[in-house]
Amino acid sequence: MRSHPEVEVANHTDGWRSRATGPGNRLSGYFITLEGLDGSGKSSVARRLNHWLQSLGKKVLLTREPGGTAIGEAIRGLMFGDLSSAMVVETETLLFAAARSQLVSEVLQPALRGGEIVICDRFVDSSLAYQWGGRRLPRADVQAVQHLAVRECSPDLTILLDLPPLAAMMRKSRGIDATNRFDDEAVAFHERVREAYISLAAAEPTRWHIVDAARDEDEVWQDVRETIEQREVLSIAGCADSFGSTDEEPH
Repeated sequence: MRSHPEVEVANHTDGWRSRATGPGNRLSGYFITLEGLDGSGKSSVARRLNHWLQSLGKKVLLTREPGGTAIGEAIRGLMFGDLSSAMVVETETLLFAAARSQLVSEVLQPALRGGEIVICDRFVDSSLAYQWGGRRLPRADVQAVQHLAVRECSPDLTILLDLPPLAAMMRKSRGIDATNRFDDEAVAFHERVREAYISLAAAEPTRWHIVDAARDEDEVWQDVRETIEQREVLSIAGCADSFGSTDEEPH
């Protein structure tokens, strides 16, 4: 069962989606999250998705976790900095939630209210997969913290880039991205994270789409693109003509 259920306030056949976030607030955009192990290709897919949607004239916001705001980036630095090795799992969980809360209030909700398509590299499901699945904190505790952080801000679509841990770790070791506190964990930890992701996806099949990330990059992208097209994202949100275009070049 979802801990942050979205509330349908408009008929899907009308080509419009909204979520209630409190009295008088309606979010008319579309919220896409990307999940998976480090090394699964989330960030590359996020950038490619952002570029493609912008090329279609959509107004798109691409962001990441932890980060996306000045406060969030400061928390990110603390979590992955020199002091992080002494951090207990409860602190880790609370810091992720703190950064997420700031991102929701400062960035995500305003963008969704403005009708944008929001792409977020990680969100609440990362905390469930890593702190509940990987760290073995009680699921109810992790969910309670996340509910406080995000309230009813919930993704419309979550794409899981699924990859066996050993393959993900090999990719990460060959990449240019800096390592973080999770890269030092044993393979068994990453196996538990993967299993938690699969469990979360199985519980909400209408929100999740699992992509086999072991395939060629172009095959993975084609799968993601077809999923976006099938979900009618292109017809119900993010029209730059309606909400103003962006001058920023896609990356």
